[in-house]
Amino acid sequence: VTARIDRDSWTVPPIFPWLQELGEIDEDEMHRVFNMGVGLVLVVSSYYANHIRETLRKKEKLTSWQIGEVVAE
Repeated sequence: VTARIDRDSWTVPPIFPWLQELGEIDEDEMHRVFNMGVGLVLVVSSYYANHIRETLRKKEKLTSWQIGEVVAE
């Protein structure tokens, strides 16, 4: 299997575009080195994904995004 990540699926904190411009860093390198603000990834069944995200929002006051999917190669 492989993970397909949609780079446009989460809000990138403003510090990262600033660093990219300041250091003249390629987009792929920014994602490889800094993850562009993705701090933690949970890999869960799609059946439970919405419930988990709603629980994170309600109980922990955390914003989350579905950033991709795991697919067969």
